[in-house]
Amino acid sequence: YGAKPHHVPIMSQVILTVMEQAVGEVWSPEVEKAWQDLWDNACARMMEGIKHGEQHGPVVEDIWGKLKAKVQASSVAEDIGATLVRTLRKTRPALVAQWAECYGEWEEVERKSRRRKAQEQQGEMRDMALAQEPDDGAGKGDATSGAAKARRRLTMIDFSIRKRSKGGDEDEDGDDGAASVFSSGNAADASHAIGSQVWEMLEAIAAHLWEPEVLNEKLIVVARRWASFGLKAEHLDDFGCAVQSAIQAFLEVPCSSCKTNDWTAEMGSAWQWMWGTAALSLAKSLRSIEEQDAEVCRASWEGIKKAKTSEEVGDTFFTELSRQAPHVVHLFQRPK
Repeated sequence: YGAKPHHVPIMSQVILTVMEQAVGEVWSPEVEKAWQDLWDNACARMMEGIKHGEQHGPVVEDIWGKLKAKVQASSVAEDIGATLVRTLRKTRPALVAQWAECYGEWEEVERKSRRRKAQEQQGEMRDMALAQEPDDGAGKGDATSGAAKARRRLTMIDFSIRKRSKGGDEDEDGDDGAASVFSSGNAADASHAIGSQVWEMLEAIAAHLWEPEVLNEKLIVVARRWASFGLKAEHLDDFGCAVQSAIQAFLEVPCSSCKTNDWTAEMGSAWQWMWGTAALSLAKSLRSIEEQDAEVCRASWEGIKKAKTSEEVGDTFFTELSRQAPHVVHLFQRPK
């Protein structure tokens, strides 16, 4: 919204005036001080976040632009993955082994899912094409012409599906175009397994760098998947350092389409800011997974359903709502 540090004292006075008028007679110097401290602390945190974003955000975008300029995404990802594996094998060898094994299983499940979706899409498109054929009342010539057109449409449909599968294993894979550029028909090695996932995360961060709510949702999904590969919250510091080292090493190698990109102190600071932000979200989700919060809640809910009827739970809810927050009861309409 364009908020700057010099706006804080202006907004502070407005907020305090509004609160004083709303509170009325019970407003006092103590209440004013409490609101002033709350506002100042909140604004200090927000201004610090804005400052770091303005300082480091463009640098992160520049790093991402330089990475994308390096040949093809799949090649970049696997090169980064190879460096990542070499680094992590020194600090987290068990993680590397488990990630590669679990990734192969996950990728096979994803491949089958993509194949099923492609087949469903192809079936829907075939049904649409057949529905456009002339009815039985049409003349023989028209019917023949309609059937020929339908066959041509089906041929085009089949071709469009195969075209998006990027060749090679069209019948086996049935890719619907949603597949990652890193999909392959063979078991993934550690470099591919880790590099492709890190690249996907970096894509999400770059795409939603200025949309923290959206980015947080993306990282929750990433955390859930990476947890299934063996990643834990305690791994994040080593993992982040390994990713930075891999990207730094990759950028410093010249290629035919770009010059050597020196890794500057500014880029290092920007990376630390970006990874710190991402790691907070990842760590929160990973700890929740490690503590099995979802399983605990699910087991509790199953127990509640066995012990109570939905009517009993509803009665308890509205009784407690009326006791604790009667001013919002009108927002809830009980079903008849």
